[in-house]
Amino acid sequence: MSKDNKAASKAAPWDKGYCALDPLYAPEQAALMARLRNDVSERLWGKRLKHSFGVAATALWLAQRFGVDEFEAEAAGLLHDWDKKLSPEELWGKVDEYGIDVPRVDGALPVLHGLTAAASLPREYPELGAEVFRIGASPNGLNINDHCGSLYPETLVAKVREVRADVGLALDGDADRLIVVDEKGNVLDGDQIMAMCAGAMMARGELRHKML
Repeated sequence: MSKDNKAASKAAPWDKGYCALDPLYAPEQAALMARLRNDVSERLWGKRLKHSFGVAATALWLAQRFGVDEFEAEAAGLLHDWDKKLSPEELWGKVDEYGIDVPRVDGALPVLHGLTAAASLPREYPELGAEVFRIGASPNGLNINDHCGSLYPETLVAKVREVRADVGLALDGDADRLIVVDEKGNVLDGDQIMAMCAGAMMARGELRHKML
């Protein structure tokens, strides 16, 4: 493990299983990953921080298991809850700053952290270089799950094939249900994703009673 990675691992609450994965990044990638780990450690805390490192560890294990880009997988895992700890006022501030089209409905607080992070992270980390295509991301208070998101993965399948994306991710209205589409347009549902995550947890000795 590089000097930067060792220093980051001491400061961050990731487990031994995460460190044992020991990805072999190029020097510039290793430096950026050390920065991402440090920034996430400063931005999140408690269970949310532990969760983010756990997701990154699982993403990294799956990348190694299925031969996809390890750096991109770990970065996505680390950053997926980037704005989760922001207050409603801070989230609305970012909505205004980035010109995100989200209607304000009295008495309702939309799930904003995914939208704001998607808008701000490419500017904060241009080195990541991901090209993101957003669909079904213009809520008006009435169109939640309206022929989009995880309930209608065929919409995402068509988009992945159209733009030849590496991966497609679909969430439901409150972002607690995930459907994944691979680069060929194959849909992975929740059961398949849980099975792969269970395999990663088993490999790290974290799956209690070896049951899911």
